[in-house]
Amino acid sequence: MSNLLLRVEVDDGLFDSEAQVTFNSASGETISAVASRTFLHKDSHGRQVLRVRLLRATGSSYLVELPGDLYGATRDVLVSQDIVATAPAAE
Repeated sequence: MSNLLLRVEVDDGLFDSEAQVTFNSASGETISAVASRTFLHKDSHGRQVLRVRLLRATGSSYLVELPGDLYGATRDVLVSQDIVATAPAAE
């Protein structure tokens, strides 16, 4: 499976090693999650992006797995391609 970078809003987390990220799902629902800062990167324009795992491409949307918490719990979310900073390579 490949990774994608999602454009997200980033706020401080409870600890220095984490951040709260917010973005909209493909259905328009606001999604908030706590992620380790190791999953945050800067895109070529200097904007914060979140590295997620691509589970499935479905037309103009992607089913992605958000980074898990300390215990390995993850959450799958359908996102539209307009918040994806990098598209997966064609196979």
